Amino acid sequence: MTATATEGAKPPSSLCAILVTGGNRGIGLAIAQRLAADGHKVAVTHRGSG
Repeated sequence: MTATATEGAKPPSSLCAILVTGGNRGIGLAIAQRLAADGHKVAVTHRGSG
């Protein structure tokens, strides 16, 4: 998919807060970045190395 972050952007009234688990790298990180770029409030969690 080659869509830009502004395509399909929703009006501010339809934005929401989103929790992304595993968002410190890979697909989770990309999803979190895209959602934030689209204007959503994003919280990210990940499992520690210990």
